[in-house]
Amino acid sequence: PDDCDLPDPLELLSFVAGATTDLGLATGVLVPPNHHPVVLAKRLATLDRLSRGRVRICLGLGWMREEIEACGGDFDRRGKIADEAIAVMRTLWAGTDPAGADFDGEFYSFRGAHSWPKPHRESGVPLY
Repeated sequence: PDDCDLPDPLELLSFVAGATTDLGLATGVLVPPNHHPVVLAKRLATLDRLSRGRVRICLGLGWMREEIEACGGDFDRRGKIADEAIAVMRTLWAGTDPAGADFDGEFYSFRGAHSWPKPHRESGVPLY
């Protein structure tokens, strides 16, 4: 819609992280079906590192069918896609095996993947 002039939340938070030192950083809503989770894991971990652990991410399923479908997602299955995307990110953040991490899901699968940097916090980026 023409009235949805919303910036990418991670780009905006990167700017805010560089301009502040102790302000907590959070998204309003980030829609996992609009992002590939391997790339999103790296972007979130990078932002968490740059901000020294100040990032909190609020996830949502999205409401704009056209946007989700334009990103290759299935609007009617976006909840399952989001759940699996979260599992992918947590798998990559926890991965310490030199051989890499494996994941075999309905929507995403990979073998021997690495994702660097790791988040600032060992537990990963908080996802709500």
